[in-house]
Amino acid sequence: MNPLRWKPNISQQATKPAAEDSIHATTTSVRNDTHGIPPEPRSPTSLSLHANNITTRHPRVKTKIHLNNPLCVGGFAIRGQLEVECSPEPKLRIGRIGVEVIGFEEIVDRPNIKRGVSTRCNRHIFLALPTILQSAEVGPAPEISTEPPGEDGMWPAKKGKIYLPFTLDLPQTIPSVFSNPFSEIRYILASSVELMFHNRKRCLVTHQEATVYEGIEPSMDLQHLLRVPVTAECQRQIFLGGKGLLRVQCFLPRQVWPSGREVPIGIRIRNETRRKISAIKLSLVQCFKAYSAKNLAQPVVAYQTTLTSQVCKSKSVLVGLDGGVERDCTLGLHIPIDAITVRRSRLLDVSYVIKVTLIRTINSIVVELPLLIVHEVSIDLPHYLTPSRSSL
Repeated sequence: MNPLRWKPNISQQATKPAAEDSIHATTTSVRNDTHGIPPEPRSPTSLSLHANNITTRHPRVKTKIHLNNPLCVGGFAIRGQLEVECSPEPKLRIGRIGVEVIGFEEIVDRPNIKRGVSTRCNRHIFLALPTILQSAEVGPAPEISTEPPGEDGMWPAKKGKIYLPFTLDLPQTIPSVFSNPFSEIRYILASSVELMFHNRKRCLVTHQEATVYEGIEPSMDLQHLLRVPVTAECQRQIFLGGKGLLRVQCFLPRQVWPSGREVPIGIRIRNETRRKISAIKLSLVQCFKAYSAKNLAQPVVAYQTTLTSQVCKSKSVLVGLDGGVERDCTLGLHIPIDAITVRRSRLLDVSYVIKVTLIRTINSIVVELPLLIVHEVSIDLPHYLTPSRSSL
């Protein structure tokens, strides 16, 4: 389905992204608490979603969007060029030209998934950010004309190709792209060109996907996330272990990690029981919640799934844990390349925890370490990114 052809209802009007949650070091969770607070209205509205007489093809005009960079980050500018190619035709005229980025999230109806049918039941547009390259109000693009428009607010089309540069300043607080069988977050770059040909007015629309990841404010949030560790601990008696306690303390050196990397997990174990530890299991668990636009308090889909896990039975790690001994060790767990945290979203909440399980014959002890997983460009910014005016 063409994502630019559907017409949003009143509840789907473009809105500002939800306010960014402050992420603090914690021993329990890294949370997304934006649900239940509807975003404020955002203006202006979309150029392409609300245009009349939309067409994606024209016999005399072709358009194409070229991006300067393959990846985009919140708080930085999207830069590119709009290619417009016109065939020789004296009756062809060009009016308003605009480019915009549209961000939206969709939730799939869960009962239909069980029946093998993928039906979108909730769609929320959280971003509609346009820029006008040419119009009767702002004047013509220099590549098209230097004369004032005609009575119809348009200019004669020139034969050949022209390239119109554009810049779109992304807000800081937007979510990363995401997709799974239940939901998705997408960004669409769309161009709209008003045309008059043989007294028939049309709006030529071209669109393409944009890969956008959340931005983290470098001077404050990023420094905090990189410097403050995450710790968690647990202690309790175990079955047939006597009156002593099995004490476990785990920590991560920082809160944020890029996908595709290995996370070092520090583990301190003090075994005061009569039982020994047979293995240590590490698991990365994804916690997914999806909400309906009609009820932002109760999720319509909620589940946890283990993305990756490994079990350590190394004697060099477990030796000496039979009882009464304290041991420190560091184990690594690889983060899948497609894992990413979704926050600042209205309908989605995707978080991750690392579970450290001390395995015994009868019962086990589990410690959870929350972490924020982002794309590498969110914390190691490429040199080509230019901060947007809204973030300066």
